[in-house]
Amino acid sequence: MLTKLIKTSLRHRGAVFAVAVLLLAYGVLALTRAQYDVFPEFAPPMAIVATEAPGFSAGEVERLVTGPVEAALGGTLGLVSMRSKSLQGLSMVNLIFAGKIDVWRARELVNERLSQLAARLPQGADPPHLLPLTSATSVVMQIGLTSTSLSPMALDDAARFTLRPQLLSVPGVADVIIFGGAARQIRIQASARRLLLHNLALGDVISAVRA
Repeated sequence: MLTKLIKTSLRHRGAVFAVAVLLLAYGVLALTRAQYDVFPEFAPPMAIVATEAPGFSAGEVERLVTGPVEAALGGTLGLVSMRSKSLQGLSMVNLIFAGKIDVWRARELVNERLSQLAARLPQGADPPHLLPLTSATSVVMQIGLTSTSLSPMALDDAARFTLRPQLLSVPGVADVIIFGGAARQIRIQASARRLLLHNLALGDVISAVRA
């Protein structure tokens, strides 16, 4: 068999040489277009839903935010498993889909369900949103801010308005999530006696604040 193959190749050496050149050219072309990555993609399609709830404890986030988000996203087409993490002021729900599901189609299905969920979350919680599409390595760094002179609110301002924009400007950084700390808020405490004195209801105060 091997002898016959060698004789045939020698008899049609021109055709063998042409095929070899074509294969070599194709190999060089494929090599120049190959995408190299230190961490090649190995995980199934994933989507991460984040919901910020400033002022909520971890237990309140789990009960009032993470629970409704999981209930709304459960049963999504192609969903294999769902994992969640509830921190102070932040809910993270990680959705893992079957390998045959296109990741963009999966994200579209998740967005459709999230659009109907915001109204069912407690007041004070931000609408849930999908984090930008990242590789399987996902979170690559966590940074903690501490200070002996700044208050937790000042640290939160520094993280939100100074550090986060600078980190987002770094090439390759998809998103920066802030959790914990003391977010700056404006709180209004209505006095029932003064409302009666001015013939106002609590709804009038809410309307004025929204305006």
